Amino acid sequence: MLRQVFVKRFFQTAVRFRNSPSDQSYVHCISPRPLLYRTIGQHLRLAAERYPNREALVSCHEARRFTFSDVLERVDRLAAGLQQLGLKSGDRVGIWAHNSSTSYLTSLAVARAGMILVGINPALKARELRHVLKTVDAKALIAGDSFFETIKEVVPELLASSPGYVQSARVPSLTLVVVDSAGERFPGTFNFQELFQFCTEQDVSKIEALQPSISPDSGACLLFTSGTTGKPKAALLSHFSIINNASITSYRNELDSTNHRICVQVSLSHAFGLIDGIIGSMDYGSTMVLPGAKFNARSSVQAILQEKCTAIYGTPTMYVDLLEELRLQRTRLPPVKVAVVGGSPCSAQLMLDIHQQLGVKHVRSGYGMTELASSSFVSDRGDPVEAALDSVGKIIDHCEAKVVDQNGRTVPFGTPGELWFRGFGTMLGFWGDEAKTKEVLGRDGWLKTGDQFILQKNGYGKIVGRIKDIIIRGGDNVYPKEVEDVLDTHPGILESYCIGVPDERLGERVCAFVDRMAAAFHQLGLEKGDRVGIWAPNGVAYYLTIFAAARAGLISVGFNPALQLRELEYALNKVELKALVAVDSFRSQNFIAMLQELLPDLEGSSAGNLNSSRVKSLKSVIIASEKSYTGTISMSDLINLPTEHCISNIESTQRTINPDSGACLLFTSGTTGQPKAALLSHFGLLNNAAQGSYRMGFDRNQQRICLTVPMFHVFGLTFGAAASLTYGSTLVVPGVAFNAGETLQAIVKEKCRTVYGTPTIEKDCHRIRDDGNGGNDLHERSRG
Repeated sequence: MLRQVFVKRFFQTAVRFRNSPSDQSYVHCISPRPLLYRTIGQHLRLAAERYPNREALVSCHEARRFTFSDVLERVDRLAAGLQQLGLKSGDRVGIWAHNSSTSYLTSLAVARAGMILVGINPALKARELRHVLKTVDAKALIAGDSFFETIKEVVPELLASSPGYVQSARVPSLTLVVVDSAGERFPGTFNFQELFQFCTEQDVSKIEALQPSISPDSGACLLFTSGTTGKPKAALLSHFSIINNASITSYRNELDSTNHRICVQVSLSHAFGLIDGIIGSMDYGSTMVLPGAKFNARSSVQAILQEKCTAIYGTPTMYVDLLEELRLQRTRLPPVKVAVVGGSPCSAQLMLDIHQQLGVKHVRSGYGMTELASSSFVSDRGDPVEAALDSVGKIIDHCEAKVVDQNGRTVPFGTPGELWFRGFGTMLGFWGDEAKTKEVLGRDGWLKTGDQFILQKNGYGKIVGRIKDIIIRGGDNVYPKEVEDVLDTHPGILESYCIGVPDERLGERVCAFVDRMAAAFHQLGLEKGDRVGIWAPNGVAYYLTIFAAARAGLISVGFNPALQLRELEYALNKVELKALVAVDSFRSQNFIAMLQELLPDLEGSSAGNLNSSRVKSLKSVIIASEKSYTGTISMSDLINLPTEHCISNIESTQRTINPDSGACLLFTSGTTGQPKAALLSHFGLLNNAAQGSYRMGFDRNQQRICLTVPMFHVFGLTFGAAASLTYGSTLVVPGVAFNAGETLQAIVKEKCRTVYGTPTIEKDCHRIRDDGNGGNDLHERSRG
């Protein structure tokens, strides 16, 4: 025990920073922990020797488990099988698969064979796949069976080829395609399981003998990064950079503290999943748990509970979904020691939610990029959660960082500028693109990240945006990340994106999501007066779509999320809907399955070009989800559609929209017959909202309104969404549907002064309050 305390104190105090004598933004993290000069293959061998019987991988959806000794044995047999098929050291082997034991084992086998792994995003389309394979001159492709149809588009010669003898006109380097399927062999391919049978024991033994000939400084993998411009580029990372980045990050995350079981939700095709997940789990014999082939919050919760996970890896969006899933299930996770958040910037509010609502002891933030072998700033050991709220962590060991102005001169500590980074993790270069490599990587080893960054003397830093994203408004620099952080504290906003659009007087003005979404509707071909439906509960999708449709001159149509298939079909046809924005599920209803039943034509449609026999007017289906569904557009893809010119046109469009024209359609059953769609004008809606807000005194005090009624109802739309604009009131949405306990928590936590609800809703809140589960001041805060 005494030795453990001594070691911990020694390493915490011995890590020093060398700063610039002129107090300029430069730090160098000096550490007593030496760098490791070894390959990925040697790293795996050490893990198998140290932790032979400990579980290395648990693939929940496949019901497969492997110890570290199992992994080494299978990896070497697979590596030998690849050699028997004619692959040699240095050959590029692509892996195109969702998370699975196949992608895990293949990643390591390629490294043990001295070949170069090519990580391929499972979301790619045929044209993008062709670009990836051609860029790196891939010789082999190992893929999941669900990708075979797309592979055929790129390599139609497969159908007439013998396995291992592909001759592709579009990808001339490609000779071998392997498909992972349950016993089935596709034309021109090998089945993945066959690879284990192509080698003798002597062939397998040669893999271990090969390891000393593989240099730690040689290329281990190629990962694609779009950077800031142009087509995706392939960053070549060495064994040395990957091993050491994983080792330092694992130590910072305190994986040495116990036999951790890590729920890895991120894709193994990305740097986060490959380096921090696969390689990082080997350092201290941690078990990597894969909840499913693709991210699904319900699968993650199930895996964490069943496998007793003590650590979670995920992106901010994944944690948002995880929190929502726990709320829906009305359950809590057992104590989780570490949650690592990466892949994209995370708001301070979400960090707190992970700490408090998930019950995570240590929340770790980080900053990195593919060109730097994943992490370059990471929370330090023992950092409290507060340290992650205002920084992306501390520079990793043995590396240098500086922040410079547009002329490459360092700026004072605490001043924004571009982050430059130098260290062991820097990529060897962009494969086959010397010009792009020279643009970002100098001969002196400094890599220009393109990120706006603030560096502190203690080595901690904060990202404030991309260089090209800075908005210059009236001569002042506006950093999008700072605006987004403020927006993200609003309970009705899940994620915000802030950009600059041209302005005659100010040069640029701030546009946060709504105008971008409005412009995207125009890009889809929607014109003034077209109807855009919203089939979703209260939340960010509903709130933003209302205003984006209005700014685009469209008519929004609110649909009750409880609608059944026949009712939905009637409503869509009644208003001749042109586009539908929907969530993928609500409560027990699977909206995707319902839409696929109603719109079978989605299966053969390209996004935005639907031709439906049952809803003839409908052309576009937009899903508010990170997942992709055939024939639909995701919300994130939607906002990337418009050009800056289209976004700038939205403001001028406002002059052409008549206040007396229709703004929204809401369904009312009236007293008889089928539901009828009532058309409300901008004038009627806004004046009703404004008068109601004034009568309730919203002009006298800043209001925080707890909205418990749905926005597809006129009450929630008029006095909630619309009225909040009149005097800048904050709209607080407790949940996707009414829950008295959540409502009371939101009132107290968000300090709501006003509550909107029906008599039944207020009665339920009073009942829970009187039972001792709520606040004592509900009477003073209730209205409606």
